Amino acid sequence: NRVDVVTVKRVKAPEYAMDIDNIIREVNKNGANKTIVFVTSPNNPTGGLTPISDIVRLASTGALVVLDEAYAEFAVVQNKMSTSESESSLSLLSRFPNLVIIRTFSKWAGLAGLRFGYAIAHETIARAMMLVKQPYNVNAAAEEAAVKAIELKDVICGPHGPVMQLAESIQSLSQLILSDFKWLV
Repeated sequence: NRVDVVTVKRVKAPEYAMDIDNIIREVNKNGANKTIVFVTSPNNPTGGLTPISDIVRLASTGALVVLDEAYAEFAVVQNKMSTSESESSLSLLSRFPNLVIIRTFSKWAGLAGLRFGYAIAHETIARAMMLVKQPYNVNAAAEEAAVKAIELKDVICGPHGPVMQLAESIQSLSQLILSDFKWLV
């Protein structure tokens, strides 16, 4: 099958936010029933969050919206969003069966090499995904590490945990880079 990829440029610096109006225009032009919109929140590398209202607007088009929340724990740690806000994307699933939220243990738990992630989706989409996934795609080591990470999540993501320390270091580094390289913005 041939797939057309449409790129919609982001809003200019310093926000680099998604241009929701142009994305919706492209969805309407191409037909929602044959469109997948990929959204990252928070965005890498800026850490900017996609407002829930924008996700609602995109999901309201009827297109399949895949929300990549790989860095969600870092946004919560940096107080860019509260826990209730970070969980509000999950609450949208009951309203929008065309929304898929993907997350990973690669970032907050440091399990990138084990390739352990998951999707949260409406049952219809989850069943379709299960039909095409590889059999035995999670090995025993990855599963054990993920279970342990869940048990220790409050420690790992807590106020004195390694995720907080890393998030603070990244924030300091990004401020330093932006102050020294204003011409980039």
